[in-house]
Amino acid sequence: MESTPNTIIAKGDSGATSHYWRDQDKQCLKNIEITPGPTVTLPNNTTITSTARGRLPLHDSLSREATTAAILPNLQSSSLISLGQLCDDGCKVLLDEKSLFVVKNEALIMEGFRNKGDRLWDIPIQNPNILK
Repeated sequence: MESTPNTIIAKGDSGATSHYWRDQDKQCLKNIEITPGPTVTLPNNTTITSTARGRLPLHDSLSREATTAAILPNLQSSSLISLGQLCDDGCKVLLDEKSLFVVKNEALIMEGFRNKGDRLWDIPIQNPNILK
C-alpha cells in the first residue's frame, strides 16, 4: 500500500524514541508549532534536527504525549511511529509475521501490516485534513 492524499503510510519502529515525521507527510498533523529539536542520529551516523512538532490523528484514548510527533525535514524514507511512545502511554503492541496491533484498555486502537518488500510494519494514518 502506498501513501495517498487521504492516507500516509508510516513505519512502526521499536527503536525510535519518538514519532518522527517527514516534512512531506506533515499535512495530516494538527497544532503544528515551530520548536527546534530534538536532534536524531540516523543509521549512517549523520544527524538531523526537527524544526517543529504536531499532533498525529491517532485514537482518542491516547494522551497528548502519545500523539506528538517531531517533524524532521531531512527524514527521507518514511515517517516513523514510535512503538515505545505508544507503550509508555499504556498500550500493548503485538507483532507477528503479518500484522501489527496496538491495544489500549483492551480495545484495538491501531493496526498495520508487514510490508513484504522491506519486512517492516506499515501503519496507515488517515489524513483528517483532506476532504473525501
